[in-house]
Amino acid sequence: MAKSTTIYRFALYSMGLLSVLTLLAVLHLSSFISLSTQTLRVVLLGMAFMLCVWLPSIVIAGGTRLYNSMDSTADNEAADDEPTATADELRADANDAVDAAVTAKQEGRPETAIEEYAEAMELYHAVAAQSTGDARETIEETIEQLQADRAELQSLRDAQSSFREALQAGEESFQRAIAAHADDEQTLARIRYRQARTQFAAALEALDDSETALLETPVDVPIGTETTLATRRLDAVPGLGAEAVRALEADGITTVGDLDFRAGAEATRPRTVDRLEAAGTVDAETAMKLTALSWIRDETGHTFAERADITDRHQWSTIGFEAS
Repeated sequence: MAKSTTIYRFALYSMGLLSVLTLLAVLHLSSFISLSTQTLRVVLLGMAFMLCVWLPSIVIAGGTRLYNSMDSTADNEAADDEPTATADELRADANDAVDAAVTAKQEGRPETAIEEYAEAMELYHAVAAQSTGDARETIEETIEQLQADRAELQSLRDAQSSFREALQAGEESFQRAIAAHADDEQTLARIRYRQARTQFAAALEALDDSETALLETPVDVPIGTETTLATRRLDAVPGLGAEAVRALEADGITTVGDLDFRAGAEATRPRTVDRLEAAGTVDAETAMKLTALSWIRDETGHTFAERADITDRHQWSTIGFEAS
């Protein structure tokens, strides 16, 4: 660094001196000043020396210094590129990454598993670069297997993403349909029931066609507050008469959560609704509304743990669509 600075300073001083000598010669030739013959000769000789000897020497010295600096930098970079870990250390780290990927896959965290597989392959590539013969061939086979495992996981991730999106869209439409049904907005309810039926059908088709277990871990679908009922109290439901409310209260049913949809003669109707309709306390339309309300089990979300959870939603969407 000191040598480079010195050369730089000499170059600046030399350019300054050359500029002064050039200015004197120009002024003399322009008749602005008059130099003696001896002085003019000194100026011209100085310019010639600067141009032909001094400045080229500085340029050569600077170039040599720059070349040496670049060569030193290249050597340092080459040294930095040298592996800092042994093959055994790299292999141990790669094995740890594989274990982490397997654990993440088992826990239903495909994104993390995919990242861990990628890190493991990178480490195994580094091991292969330091290996030869049979050892290298074994490592390359391991890398191929990891690539296959990662590709399979990516396919599963993509399939699960589409599957989850269908369930999410279906559940949102289903909840909106029931809310509209409860508010006597029949047209909107019919539209939402149809949308829910379509999405649940798509989810069932994806589940049946997939080569992987899409429900290996339960799928939790959150429910937005804008899709749920305005109230869960049955006495506030439009169209539900006082006599029906008293009959429900007599059975200890005051909120939507108290309705048990599996207690009736059919799997989709509460026993109380069967009794009220049979007694003429509620008409068929109100009975259908109570039945639809009984399908809401949770205010915050719904969990799909098995195929039956989806078939139930699809069946109820169909029933709601046909009744609205």
